[in-house]
Amino acid sequence: MISIWTEKQENALLTESDIIQEGLNKLIVYRYRANLVPAYVIAMSKPIYLIDWFMQLINFEVLNPSLKL
Repeated sequence: MISIWTEKQENALLTESDIIQEGLNKLIVYRYRANLVPAYVIAMSKPIYLIDWFMQLINFEVLNPSLKL
């Protein structure tokens, strides 16, 4: 995301470039803070390998909703 906005900033007018830079600064701070919390990094990413691993550990059984336990 940062690289996309940096590219847009290079092609922007001076006033737009300043606005984009403020957004980039906030994004960099946000990313730094998010990286300090491992659970947040995992939650916001798409850890396909973790999902596959977790699915192998558990068994799912679909029950008929009308079945009374």
